Amino acid sequence: MCAILLVYMDKEDAFSIMLNLLNNKPYQIKDYYARDMIGLKLSFYILLSLIEKKLPKLHKHFLNEMVTPPHYATHWFMTLFSTKMPLELTLRIWDIFFIEGIKILYRVGLAILKLNEKVLLKSDFEGITTCLRTFLEES
Repeated sequence: MCAILLVYMDKEDAFSIMLNLLNNKPYQIKDYYARDMIGLKLSFYILLSLIEKKLPKLHKHFLNEMVTPPHYATHWFMTLFSTKMPLELTLRIWDIFFIEGIKILYRVGLAILKLNEKVLLKSDFEGITTCLRTFLEES
C-alpha cells in the first residue's frame, strides 16, 4: 500500500496517510494487522453474511466445498485490493475507500464473486481458490 502512495506523493504525506488508514475513522484497518487479526475476522464474518444473503447458491456451494473467506479474501482486505489488480482499478477502489470507508471492500469482494459465480459453482475447493487467486491475471 505504501508503494502506491509513494508513487503519488512524498514520503511524509504517504506516512501520514498510512497512519490515518490505520488509526482513524472510517478506516481503522489497524485491527487487520493485530496479533489476533480481529478486524480481519470481523470482515470475513461480514463478507460471509453478505455472500449468504446476496449469492445464496454460491454460499451453499462454498459450504459444501469448505471454502471460507480466509482462503480467498485475506489478501483482498489486508492490501485493500492492491495486489494482482491493475493499478487503475486499485486507485478507483481506493478513491471510494477514502470517501466511503470499508464498505467498498465488501462491494468489490461480492463483485468478484458474482463475476466468477458460474465458474465457481462448477469448481471444487482447489478450483475455487485458484480461480479467485488468478482471475484478474487471466482477464
